[in-house]
Amino acid sequence: MTKRLVLLAIVAMAALAAIIVGLALGRAAYAATSARAATAVKINGTNGNDRLVGTKGNDVINGRGGNDSISGGPGNDTLNGGPGNDVVSGGAGADRITCGSGRDKVLAGPGDTVAADCENVSGLPKPAVSVSDAQVVEGNSGTATLPFVVTLHKASTKPVSVGYATADGTATAGSDYLAASGTVAFKPGEMSKTINVTVNGDTTIEPDETLTLSLSNPVNAKLATASATGTISTDDKSPHAGHYSGQTSQGHAISFDVSADSKGLSNLSFSVDLPCSDPSVLPLSLAGQMTIGDDRTLSGTFSGRSGSNIWAGSIKGSFDPATGAGSGTLSVFDAVNTSSGAVICASGTLTWTAA
Repeated sequence: MTKRLVLLAIVAMAALAAIIVGLALGRAAYAATSARAATAVKINGTNGNDRLVGTKGNDVINGRGGNDSISGGPGNDTLNGGPGNDVVSGGAGADRITCGSGRDKVLAGPGDTVAADCENVSGLPKPAVSVSDAQVVEGNSGTATLPFVVTLHKASTKPVSVGYATADGTATAGSDYLAASGTVAFKPGEMSKTINVTVNGDTTIEPDETLTLSLSNPVNAKLATASATGTISTDDKSPHAGHYSGQTSQGHAISFDVSADSKGLSNLSFSVDLPCSDPSVLPLSLAGQMTIGDDRTLSGTFSGRSGSNIWAGSIKGSFDPATGAGSGTLSVFDAVNTSSGAVICASGTLTWTAA
């Protein structure tokens, strides 16, 4: 009887010990599971239709074959759908999602980066689309291209399009540039496109001119910088503003001033030989302003009186588009009163150059 009681006690103690060990092992397994849940893990699926769930860490989950359901959970995860029609959810964090072949569906968050091979994406904010200012030198002939660059602030997994149209500023459509309108389209993954506006070259003396290009009606995007200014820079700087000096074909000095807008000539001064006049060298300084045409040509007349002499004349000329130098012709005649009556002295046609 005593032996039997002792045996029962031993069995009871062994059972209690087993329970204690089991509880300890269970707590250890739970602790290990909790520890794994707080650290990054790499999870690989099979070729079947897997359901793969990440931990709270920065996980790497690879779906491989099959139509998989992948959920990254918290953390900055890297999720690869692989072949098959997968459903991928990034969860919280800045995840990187690649889908692979098949027709995939992605539920992304604002901080996620989604590859272009993901066909059906929701949850991402729309990319912002902007257009930048442009500038081009017009040239003296032919055409030039004014390039407006349209950009997305980040690549999209969806096709993006936006409308555009030009409008006059100080430049005029038809004469200075060709009006343009249409739609620019971005394929998934593309971030930059260029809209080219054709500019007409000319030799007209004019300031720089501007036009505006505006964006409208974005699809799968939102407008950020919706308009830009295009500047047509003139290279028609001839004649240059300021003082010119040179010589006539008689060897006398000639000088004049050109206005800041290159369209007016003033303070014309020169001398001319008139042998039958007294004095024989007639110095002339002319007040007033003559007009320089848009084609860089000059044509004007002048007249005046010096003592008993009444004189008049004309001047013509043009300015070189490249150098700005001026050249042309002038003539003067002088009516001299003598005891025998008025005598007309003429210079004939003289040439002049100035720069």
